[in-house]
Amino acid sequence: MDIPDFKAPDLKMPSFSFPKVDLPDVPKNVAAPTFSAPKFDIPKVEMPKAPTVTLPKLDLSTDEEDIEPQEIRDEKARVARTAYKDADEQAKVRISRSSRFFCMFSSNCPHRCFL
Repeated sequence: MDIPDFKAPDLKMPSFSFPKVDLPDVPKNVAAPTFSAPKFDIPKVEMPKAPTVTLPKLDLSTDEEDIEPQEIRDEKARVARTAYKDADEQAKVRISRSSRFFCMFSSNCPHRCFL
């Protein structure tokens, strides 16, 4: 495989220089001013101790007998999904009917059915 030669063009970047700033020399042995906060006594306030709460110990171990087999859980899920789909379909039909009813008796029909 033969790669052709590539030569980038010579680009000249503009030159620039920062202006020179003359700053005065900082004295080396100058002490910074010191500040002190006012001292005052804080009154002691006795707070009552918070009551301690003991939580009952929970037994999180499960017996294998308590868990239903996967096939039974799958069947319950199928039945629930079918019931949901049926209810959803009925809701869509009712919404459609109520929308048509609204259009028949309203001058504010968003679909402009009877104008």
